[in-house]
Amino acid sequence: MTARTRVLYLGAGGTGMGNATGQTLRCLLSEMPGDRLLQVVYDAEQIESPFIRIPESAALLDVVMRAPVRLLRRARGASSIPAPGGLNDAIKVSGDGLRARVWRSLRAAADIAPVRLPRSFIDEIRRFEPEAIYTLLGNVRMMKLAIALSKKLDIPIVPHFMDDWGGTLYPNGELGGLARRSVERSFDRVIARSPDLVCIGERMAEEYQDRFDRRAFVAAFGAEEAVTSEFTASARAPRTLVYAGGLHLGREAVLRWAATALKNTGWHLEVYSPSPGVSHPNITYKTKVPVADIPTVLAAADALLFVESLDPAIADYTRLSVSTKTAQYVVANRPTVLVGPARQASIELLERSLPSRTSFASLDGQSAASLSTFLAEASRRDIPSRPLPAEFAAKKMRAGLEEALSISIADWRERAGEKG
Repeated sequence: MTARTRVLYLGAGGTGMGNATGQTLRCLLSEMPGDRLLQVVYDAEQIESPFIRIPESAALLDVVMRAPVRLLRRARGASSIPAPGGLNDAIKVSGDGLRARVWRSLRAAADIAPVRLPRSFIDEIRRFEPEAIYTLLGNVRMMKLAIALSKKLDIPIVPHFMDDWGGTLYPNGELGGLARRSVERSFDRVIARSPDLVCIGERMAEEYQDRFDRRAFVAAFGAEEAVTSEFTASARAPRTLVYAGGLHLGREAVLRWAATALKNTGWHLEVYSPSPGVSHPNITYKTKVPVADIPTVLAAADALLFVESLDPAIADYTRLSVSTKTAQYVVANRPTVLVGPARQASIELLERSLPSRTSFASLDGQSAASLSTFLAEASRRDIPSRPLPAEFAAKKMRAGLEEALSISIADWRERAGEKG
């Protein structure tokens, strides 16, 4: 960031999160001095820079509703109440039973409830003198908090979109349609206070510029390495096909398909994910590997598997997303199997960036045979190291965010001058 830019990051969690979102934030904000970044969050675990916790009193209805939510979670088999989320997970709540409907309604009511910012909270933030609010948004609560802070502090919102989540929030008439109307109203108010946008990839930036009539900059997780690894063919057995990522959004079904297709071929699937999936004789689940160690895991593999959802409903939500793993897979430089829609942004990016890859948009018998053939042939060919393509470099990603913040602040001040 520029020497004078002071940024307020707003989110459920910050740079200390152990997931892919936290990894992306650490990449993008790592070179921002502590006196230029203030993280305003619910969960401050592992945050090293200055932070302020969002007080529970900012959403009183959420506090009041915790008792019935606790009872419902226990009925669903959960033992605790998670911190308020910053990223949408609405599409993960499935089922049409009474319990699922009540759960969705309770979450919607807590999410869209009014927010109230205590004076002491605002005063503490004001002492930092932020010039912009950088946020991933993801639900109505975060949108309302961003809007309220923007109004109180008279500074712009710089929203960073990592997927096309806006259309997935409360699409099923939750609270008689009130929840969806709250989403649309809050989203419009955020955009009105956002001179410019940040997007996870080029395709999203192009579409969002047209959709919202705003400049859109690109910033995502980037690799620090200047060159890729080299791949040396090996005759060892068994060989390992490695997948790193979540099992949600239909991905686990793809993993089982691949493992079954490779049975008795000398290939074994290793899956690095936060939680284990359904047992399969040709899958080993590795759940205790820190996010920071994943690049080492990928570089040790004989081949890699990258998966995006083939479910049309989910694919519409993820089509513009670029996975954190794309840069890591390019650095690893292994033969790679891509499974997902041809027009999905991550798939497109890896298709043109990996020297040894094959793609599948369906999981049929012919695809299974092609998978085995590709791995047998690709694993016998060396892949030399090469300079990392600039579009995957962390330095370029940080520069994209820096430009977005600086220009947004300038545009906001220019707009204020015109009004004055």
